[in-house]
Amino acid sequence: MGNRILEQRGDTIIEVLLAMSVLGMVLGTSFGIVNRSLATGRDAQERSEATKLAESQVEKLKTASSDPARGYFAVDQSRIYCVTDSLGRVEFTQTADRIKQDADIATYPDECMQGPANRYKISVVRTGNVFTVRARWTLIGRTQLNEVKLVYRTY
Repeated sequence: MGNRILEQRGDTIIEVLLAMSVLGMVLGTSFGIVNRSLATGRDAQERSEATKLAESQVEKLKTASSDPARGYFAVDQSRIYCVTDSLGRVEFTQTADRIKQDADIATYPDECMQGPANRYKISVVRTGNVFTVRARWTLIGRTQLNEVKLVYRTY
C-alpha cells in the first residue's frame, strides 16, 4: 500500500509539471500575439499621423502655389524644401537627387520636422507642375524608416 501512495505522488508531480509547461507555452504565445498586435496598431497610428502632416503640407502648397507672388514655381527643381505655417518656404542644403538616393537626410531644417517630439520629417520636391510631398519617420522602438508620399499636381 505504501508503494501505491508514492506512485500516485510521482504521477501528480509529473502532471503538475506538464500542466505548468503547457501553461507557460500558452502564456508565452499569448504575449507574443499581443505584442505583435500592439506594434501593428502603433505602426498604423504613426502612418496616420504622417499622412495628416503630409496632407497638411499639400494644403499649404495649394494655398501658396495659387499666389504667384510667393514664387513657388520659381523654386529650382533640384531643391528640397517644406512650407511653413505662415506659407513661407524653408529650403534644405541638399539637392533633390540626394533625397531620392538617401533613406533619410540627417539635416532637416527645424521648421520641416513636425509632430510629437519632431519625429516626422517633411520635404517637398517640385518637378514641373508636380509637387511630391514626403513625410518620413523612424518607427518607435525600431530602426526601420517609414515614408508616406503624396503627389500634388497643379494645372
